[in-house]
Amino acid sequence: MRESIVEGSIDIPRPPREVWAFIVKPENFPEYVDGYRSGVVLSDVKEGVGLRFRWQGGSFGLSAESEEEVVEWEPHRRVAYQGRMSGVSFRSAMILEKAGEGTRLTVQIHFSLPVPVAGLLVGELILKPLVRHSISRSLRNVRNHFHGR
Repeated sequence: MRESIVEGSIDIPRPPREVWAFIVKPENFPEYVDGYRSGVVLSDVKEGVGLRFRWQGGSFGLSAESEEEVVEWEPHRRVAYQGRMSGVSFRSAMILEKAGEGTRLTVQIHFSLPVPVAGLLVGELILKPLVRHSISRSLRNVRNHFHGR
């Protein structure tokens, strides 16, 4: 199984602490996560490593459900999740770095498809472009949240 990696970044004119406070709260996901429709926290942990949640959404006419868990938590710097969506295992991270007076927010998504050759073709030709598009839209949504503040 070959792992695929998709990454995108955007600069936001706010300090990392402010961006962090917005992006890590599940109640804010509908505002910025591309395709997010609804979700629920599954764990007693409400913040940090061990927070688990399930969400439903979709893009391009497709519906999906994901269950994820926070596996890394470095306040104001990095949060990482692992989960499964529509049978695909993935690991994602949001990384915040100071950039001038603001923050560079980077999203990385690593995924592997379980079928070797067909999975490689589907991953490279279909899934990667869709994930790249979704990351771009989500990053723009975060920036738009802070626009004019």
